[in-house]
Amino acid sequence: MPKISLRSRWIVDKSDLVVFWVENNSGGAYMTMKYAEREQAEMINLADRVGKEE
Repeated sequence: MPKISLRSRWIVDKSDLVVFWVENNSGGAYMTMKYAEREQAEMINLADRVGKEE
């Protein structure tokens, strides 16, 4: 498991919904998003929604 900061882990663990903007497959935000997925946290990646509004 990649290391993420204790702050990022705390945010995911304590949040009802985690909102990200992740476009790359590397970096701290990406690793935190992957941690949130493993923890089955409710999450939204806004980068996935750009241009998909009606």
